[in-house]
Amino acid sequence: MRLRLKTRYALTLVGMTLAVVVALSIALFLEFRTAADDLRESTAESLDESLLRQYQQRAVGLSTALSTSVVDAIYRLDIEEIQVLSSGVSALPDVAGVAVLDGTGLLYLVGNIPGFTTDVSAVAAWSATDVLPESTLVEFKENYVVTSTPVKLSGSTIGHVVLSISLMPIHEELAAVRSDYDRQISDAVRSVLSTSAQVAAAAAIICLILAFLVGGRLSRPITALSELAHRVGHGDFDVPEVLSGPGEVGELTSSFVSMAHNLRRTTVSNAYLDGILNSMLDGLVVTGTDGTIRKVNDATCSFIGHEESELIGRPIKQFLEVEHATSELQQPREGTARHRDGSVLPVLVSTAKLAASHDGTGSSVWVFRDITRIKQAQDDLIAAKQEAEKANEAKSQFLANMSHELRTPLNAVLGFTELIIDGTYGEMPAAIVEAMERVERNGQHLLGLINDVLDLSKIEAGRLTLSHGRYDMADVVRTVESSLSPLATEKGIDLDCAIPEDLPHGWGDARRITQALMNLAGNAVKFTDAGSVSVRVNADDNWFQVSVSDTGPGISETDLQAIFDDFYQVDGSLTRQQGGTGLGLAIAKRMVEMHGGRLWVESTLGEGADFHFTLPVRADRRIEAA
Repeated sequence: MRLRLKTRYALTLVGMTLAVVVALSIALFLEFRTAADDLRESTAESLDESLLRQYQQRAVGLSTALSTSVVDAIYRLDIEEIQVLSSGVSALPDVAGVAVLDGTGLLYLVGNIPGFTTDVSAVAAWSATDVLPESTLVEFKENYVVTSTPVKLSGSTIGHVVLSISLMPIHEELAAVRSDYDRQISDAVRSVLSTSAQVAAAAAIICLILAFLVGGRLSRPITALSELAHRVGHGDFDVPEVLSGPGEVGELTSSFVSMAHNLRRTTVSNAYLDGILNSMLDGLVVTGTDGTIRKVNDATCSFIGHEESELIGRPIKQFLEVEHATSELQQPREGTARHRDGSVLPVLVSTAKLAASHDGTGSSVWVFRDITRIKQAQDDLIAAKQEAEKANEAKSQFLANMSHELRTPLNAVLGFTELIIDGTYGEMPAAIVEAMERVERNGQHLLGLINDVLDLSKIEAGRLTLSHGRYDMADVVRTVESSLSPLATEKGIDLDCAIPEDLPHGWGDARRITQALMNLAGNAVKFTDAGSVSVRVNADDNWFQVSVSDTGPGISETDLQAIFDDFYQVDGSLTRQQGGTGLGLAIAKRMVEMHGGRLWVESTLGEGADFHFTLPVRADRRIEAA
């Protein structure tokens, strides 16, 4: 292991070094080659430009000198003299051709001039179509430089001298220069390659030596790490507290030791956690994002009748069914757990989504509890509730029948009492009349109680119907005021009823609305010993707002929660003193709600009470049908 690691390290280091040296050598060679080519081209170009400039100046000088010599000959049209004067210039080795022209055409031509020909017609056409220049012109054509110099006499141009010089000597000189540069560059390249090879060989030898020295130092801690990893993989977490190594290898060994210690603690913690999960009485299932089971506890296996190995990897829907269940955290829902034998178990299931793991996948945990006993208790409660409802219905029926049976003889008693008081049976002593009046008052009170019980029993039995019709809310308030004014006057309290003039007419059962307001205002007058009772009514296009306020003893916070319950008495001693059964507010609330309204109270103990209710101006047809 150690020898193989050292060898691989040495070969890698040598290969990397050689690669770097070769890359640097190639880069240096390319850079050198590019610089040399640029230098050669720039030198050749500079030389080329210098020679061209010299030849251009030479051509201009020769053509200018010749144009000065042939002025008289052109003027006299002396062709022989022109030939003699031109022969000295055309005899020069680099002069390719000489031509002399006047205003009518070509006078003399010797040698080769690009663009000229010995054909007389062609020369005549050239001289006739081209506009002869008034100054010396220079033009480079292929391997020649051509100059055209005007011949002037007294400031007027009378002809032209055209001269061509060959550029072949320039090209030959440039070729020699480039050949010399190429030779020098080749020698330099061979020198660079030789130096690079020597550097690469020296670097390879040095790298081999360093590789074996450093590789041996690196291989020892890595070998130790390999042995420790093998031990940890087989469950042996007993590793040294400190394991040293050079540089990053030392950091790697320290991280591995720390990982092994953490893994040992994690393994112990996982075993502890598994113990906790398996001690739970509730079933627990962990699923992946695809809904397959990853982990279960012992309670789950017991509920479902499968071993853990049989459940892992299978969809949870095969064993646990919950309506509209998701992996998000939600309120517990009822479901069913399917046993191996096909039976189902009612369970209460809650789910929660776990945080995503390092690979981006998420998990969900499902906890479910056996609610067989709870369901049985629930069924028992439902049965008991149904029995209680039957008993309550029987009670309501009994109260209704009893109220009818009591009201008939009571009406007869009240009738005979009124006849005796009115003297139908003759004059009675004052003591008997006074006694009969007491009997009538108590009988009327008893009749009111019986009517309340009868109304409540009808409401509970669903047999109380409303007689809807058009009614005047102002008349309702006035009826209540006229009925309660004597009692208020007798107690020495003010009864104030405020009725706006523009109250709209309503649609409902006027008698029942009057009864509800009478119960509220009657209670206020009954329990107020000093001060006042006020009734206020307002309306908009849709609703009546009615308020009854008093300056009585008020209602405590506890009583406010149950004041509208059947037979509830706010203060037992006070109620017995003033009289009442606790049905007035309950019946008033039922009457208001049957019209589609709402009744509520605001009160502070010792500061009076304010009762409010709202009624729709025109009742909903569905309420009328009820």
